[in-house]
Amino acid sequence: MHPRNVFRVPLNFSDLSEAYPALQPYIIQLPSKGPTINFQDIAAQRRLTEALLHKQFKLSVSLPENRLCPPVPNRLNYVLWIEDILAASSFVSEDSRPVRGIDIGTGASAIYPLLGCRTNATWMFVATDIDELSLKYAKMNIENNNLSDRITLVKSDPSGPILPISSKDDIVYDFIMCNPPFYSDREEVLRSAEAKEFEPNAVCTGADVEMITPGGESAFVCRMVNESIEHGVKCRWYTSMLGKMSSLNDVVKALRDKKTRRWAIAWSFTDVHLPDSIARITNPSLQGIMPPRNSLTHACRKVIPPERLRSILWGIIKPIDGVTVNEGSSHRMESESSTSNLVIQATADTWSRAARRKKLISSHPVVPMDVDKVDALAIQLICRVEIPDNPGIHHRGRDESHVVFHWMKGRNRLLFESFASHVGRKIDTAIVAIDEEEPMSIA
Repeated sequence: MHPRNVFRVPLNFSDLSEAYPALQPYIIQLPSKGPTINFQDIAAQRRLTEALLHKQFKLSVSLPENRLCPPVPNRLNYVLWIEDILAASSFVSEDSRPVRGIDIGTGASAIYPLLGCRTNATWMFVATDIDELSLKYAKMNIENNNLSDRITLVKSDPSGPILPISSKDDIVYDFIMCNPPFYSDREEVLRSAEAKEFEPNAVCTGADVEMITPGGESAFVCRMVNESIEHGVKCRWYTSMLGKMSSLNDVVKALRDKKTRRWAIAWSFTDVHLPDSIARITNPSLQGIMPPRNSLTHACRKVIPPERLRSILWGIIKPIDGVTVNEGSSHRMESESSTSNLVIQATADTWSRAARRKKLISSHPVVPMDVDKVDALAIQLICRVEIPDNPGIHHRGRDESHVVFHWMKGRNRLLFESFASHVGRKIDTAIVAIDEEEPMSIA
């Protein structure tokens, strides 16, 4: 469960039924759990979803009996992950800019657009579906929550494109999200149910139109990959949920060829990079398909108070020709601990030995950069330098401070790695100088 997910703590069914009386008839008492509901009861499951949306998000939804009843905590997790991706790939304040998203297969509840718009004031959605009944209820739910001006419904053609992106306009979307049909046919649905070692926690209420697609989920998302290659940077981040871990291999293979847990995958054709906390997971069986690391950690020689370490970094980075330094905001994404950041922009390699030698023999020395006149196209590297507020980590058997370099933007990985290595060496040199000046520990 995502650290910001309000449903990380066990549900209080007494409070829920008090806030949403329609849930009260479905509350049962279990000796070991206290108040709860029977998750095998379809009606109880629907009232619970309605109650959670009502109490936590002031959303009112109507759910047809023969369509999926979405589990709210799981759906909120996906929205929070999208928030993290957007936050990690934004370089300037974009609070006033509309954030445009697409929800593929929005379903009768339209839960992703409803949650996204309710929790993010600048978000707008295009929501698609192929099913008339789902679109009818989605329209009702959007209107009942006064979000018609921010959520646009589009009926998709099952035989047409999945992504509703047009080459005839200049609209650029920030993200696409999708919870695809998982199964290839009814037999696979039945086999999946029989293969489960334990009974599912909740009864499945989905219709075939929501759960089945030719080739299953991996074929569906691979179609998205093929279409995304055509659209390229018309969308910043293409993402999808996946029901089976094995589907990740198929989708990653499709991406590379072209160039009951829920898994998710995101891809982009821009030169923007996500930190490892979002872009990589620790599951050993998936390490072979993980992208290269975009976060490099430099462990200092000793524990340095964060403010002192920040001062050292400023002193190292500020004098580098062709580089600008800006204060980044303190933030919490997947980590519970807060951090402070410096955002670095560089137009070229001016720090390496080769670059310094070239400068010495050149008749055209590097001119200091005017921050207000920098052409965005001239920037070759954007890097976030993170200084955790927690001053020490246990590394190689001892406590040490550390600095994390996150590659945010650029095409040249060697440029990023060279910069991180240069600054890391300078930090060590500065700490040696501090030790010589201050024999006692500064921690």
